[in-house]
Amino acid sequence: MKVLMLSTDGNLLKEGSAVRARMISYGTICGELNILVASLGGEKNRINIAPNVFVYPTASKDRISSRLSFLGIGKKIKADMVTSQDPFETGLFAWLISKKIGAKLELQIHTDFLSPYFADESFLNKIRVFLSRFLLPKADSIRVVSKRISDSLKAKSYKLKAIPVVLPVFVDIEKIRKAEPKIDLRKKYPQFDFIILMVSRLTREKNIGLGIEALAEVIKNHPKAGLIIVGSGPEESKLKSQVTDYKLQDKVIFVGWVEDVVSYFKTADAFLNTSKYEGFGMALIEAAASDCPIISTDTGIAGSVLRNGEEAFICPIGDATCFCRGLERLIAYPALCKEIALRAETAIEPLAISKEEYLKRMKEIWDEC
Repeated sequence: MKVLMLSTDGNLLKEGSAVRARMISYGTICGELNILVASLGGEKNRINIAPNVFVYPTASKDRISSRLSFLGIGKKIKADMVTSQDPFETGLFAWLISKKIGAKLELQIHTDFLSPYFADESFLNKIRVFLSRFLLPKADSIRVVSKRISDSLKAKSYKLKAIPVVLPVFVDIEKIRKAEPKIDLRKKYPQFDFIILMVSRLTREKNIGLGIEALAEVIKNHPKAGLIIVGSGPEESKLKSQVTDYKLQDKVIFVGWVEDVVSYFKTADAFLNTSKYEGFGMALIEAAASDCPIISTDTGIAGSVLRNGEEAFICPIGDATCFCRGLERLIAYPALCKEIALRAETAIEPLAISKEEYLKRMKEIWDEC
């Protein structure tokens, strides 16, 4: 089987990157894997990253031309199946290519685009929802990363010819459990007696400002609480201004992206997820596997795998008061912290599959398509 994949992840072009390693592993479940990568500038030559895995950078001048290049390159490649990381712009070109070369079409859904917060985010997202309604009924295979997305699709009248298959993002849960922390946040930041962690891209939908707002209330009763934010993104300047407005410069620390994020999860006292929508929520899995108590909005696996009051505290989207209340409970009752964390670790056990099993399930989906 020959597979053609469309991607916008520029890390594929970096030697040693996690995404490149993942693509090499995908090459083990098919005869040939060709990957088109939307990239800006650089070389346009094909890169051979494994004996049967080939990467084609578009090396375009801008975002629009990078997508148009998908069609120009893709129509020259022989494939049995074309797969796209989303049912939006990339999915549109995947469909066009599949029609041109006579291949089957797989559309993947990694975000909860049927959440009302997704469409409200921007005019572009409204167009994406419209595109998905056009494209999904044309897909020969639909892979979603959570039951939440699958249930959302079932509730809509999309008239799908393919039944959505749930295959979460692979997370090596056992490896996280066994990992020994190389960094201890409590030693690194001794000024804090309760360390709150957020790990996320700093984008609008992640709503990181809600965590800052909750902290501003928490420190009124717990002045030695602190917030560590791991990640970067377009909202960083705005968030730093919010920290200044709240006079929290000595309480909030931005560390950017870190290689050893597991050490952060394992030595923090609580993890906050304030997203407006999530497809899966990999950080929730990483926190649960690290025994870090979770307070989250009702997104991704929160609210289903992780239930409110059992394995996590689940808050309505945008409810800073709820986050504040959850943090104060964890601070006041250390035993509750441990109990919540242990329940969460048990709850994610069904997701703790090996890499081999994960690849086997993906191959079954591709073969069926």
